[in-house]
Amino acid sequence: MTDKPLDAGWAALSALEKIQSSEAKQALSSSDPATKLVILNSIADGVFTVDNNGFITSFNRSAEKITGFSQEEAVGKKCHEIFRANICEKNCALKKSMESGKEIMEWPIVIKDNQNQTVPICVSTAVLKNEQGEVIGGVETFRRLGNERAHRRIILDSIADGVFTVDNNFTITSFNKAAEKITGISHDEAVGKQCHEVFNADICAKDCALRKTMATGKEIIDYPVNIKNSLNQTIPTSVSTAVLKDENNNIMGGVGSFRDLSGEQSHQRIILDSIADGVFTVDNDNIITSFNRGAEKITGVRREYAVGKKCYDVFKADICENDCALKKSMESGEELFDCRVSIHNSKS
Repeated sequence: MTDKPLDAGWAALSALEKIQSSEAKQALSSSDPATKLVILNSIADGVFTVDNNGFITSFNRSAEKITGFSQEEAVGKKCHEIFRANICEKNCALKKSMESGKEIMEWPIVIKDNQNQTVPICVSTAVLKNEQGEVIGGVETFRRLGNERAHRRIILDSIADGVFTVDNNFTITSFNKAAEKITGISHDEAVGKQCHEVFNADICAKDCALRKTMATGKEIIDYPVNIKNSLNQTIPTSVSTAVLKDENNNIMGGVGSFRDLSGEQSHQRIILDSIADGVFTVDNDNIITSFNRGAEKITGVRREYAVGKKCYDVFKADICENDCALKKSMESGEELFDCRVSIHNSKS
């Protein structure tokens, strides 16, 4: 048992020479494995190593302090059992390093400590080799993002709009207080989940604004989106998106901000509902965004059903396929008046 942590300590420090600082290089100058292990435990960052099967083989004192797990509890466990990070299942940084042989530097992630509390950390990973140069696993260093992250959180929580960030796999990495208030979902519930699992928006499946921004690098401003809150109620929002980059200008995810339009739309709805004619609005993809009482009465379709549907799914008009009046206006910018159209109501 004694040889294992010493061997792991030597290999870890060899790998750390690539991704870490002068402490590792200092340790490498010593030929004594016990000295190397002592220095490994003196490093301020958390350090752990895994074998080729993902079992933890060493776990330094800083790793114990940050996670709340002791070395005895961690060694012999799969790393995902200890860290339960938002990247464990599909986007593990350590696994990527072990498969590619390349180091990953300063990757912000979220883990759970032994009290099941969310802990934001920044990780670096590298392949783990023995003295003969054979790959025997991987090494990861990590540090708590304390004051820096806390300061950013204070700023984000002071913003009236909902703000959230995702990594490159659309896993939520931050979620401010306004986002909690609008959605009814807490920060701890949201972080670590895919954004579509939290928002259930009408654009998630085929027209995600954040995905478009991350694919093109172009911002989207005030895009109308209907989301579902924790009670499965439809909330009209306006969404803006931008790319999230690290210090080296590498894309590391995306950021979305959104504001609740319920109050604004309630005022508009009162006005629209007082109009005897049926009135509805659509976005640029012909998805219905509002539907007044007159429209409900004429079509027999409730507002809750209509909003979020394509207009032709609701009206099934004789002009929908080839001669849509609304499409003509949207393409030409010109108004059309008193067009005669046959639609189907809910009883047709």
